[in-house]
Amino acid sequence: MAIFLACIAGALTGRKAPVGDQQLTIGRDPSNKLVLPDPTISRFHARAFLRGDDVLIVDLDSKLGTYVDGVRIAQPTLITPQSQVHLGSVRMAIQGTLITAIPPRSTQPAQVPTAAPAPPAGCLLVAIGKKCALEVYRDKVRITRQHGLDQLLIHGLKGDREIYLRTVSGIVFKPVGTITVGYLQFTFAGGLETKRALLDAVQDSNTVIFEPSAQPMFEQAKALIEQLIASIHNPASHQSFSPADELAKLHQLLQVGAITQSEFDTHKRRLGF
Repeated sequence: MAIFLACIAGALTGRKAPVGDQQLTIGRDPSNKLVLPDPTISRFHARAFLRGDDVLIVDLDSKLGTYVDGVRIAQPTLITPQSQVHLGSVRMAIQGTLITAIPPRSTQPAQVPTAAPAPPAGCLLVAIGKKCALEVYRDKVRITRQHGLDQLLIHGLKGDREIYLRTVSGIVFKPVGTITVGYLQFTFAGGLETKRALLDAVQDSNTVIFEPSAQPMFEQAKALIEQLIASIHNPASHQSFSPADELAKLHQLLQVGAITQSEFDTHKRRLGF
């Protein structure tokens, strides 16, 4: 059975290409073997390849980076079906298996792996903070918090919050310190957000705090949000893809076997052809 690298969330869900003997190049440029027409993807973003029975991925100096399990990679990195892989805002995963030998029969009962929870519909990226999460969409962000006494003492009854990106004037990002957590705070024109101290910022309902292990994902979230805000205020500066262009790219993927005829027909109907 072949191994595929597939998009598993957002508008590109179902788009995939095989990782075989030839290296799988991934990017926005039509010459890639896996074409991802998304503004957060660089023209030549990453490549995946086999090393024995292992699948590795390496970033090609892309603008928004390639992340494996929340860590931005700089060297070829092993990925498994359980890995959380993000290229820009596109979430990807391995599908299929490479069977090279029949494993010995185990006398232990088989354990069914628990699948990672799928992100909400339309969500581009989820960054998990300290007892909270930041969900990024194309036109908004959503801050969700665990409900408990400590959160009540910090944020009162404010709870979850939804912020439309067109209203955001800036983002304050404080990296994790030696003895302090980091935070990401949204600011607004004419707003009263405080920047005097960490405690003041943490108490702001427009702030998400995070620990060291989560900082790479929040760095990616910040870069993505800033790019989305720029596209909202200046849409002409970002490349758009017409339905005809999209259909041509889908046809290329069909010819190389990256998508099935059924998947092609479904996307073709979605594009109005």
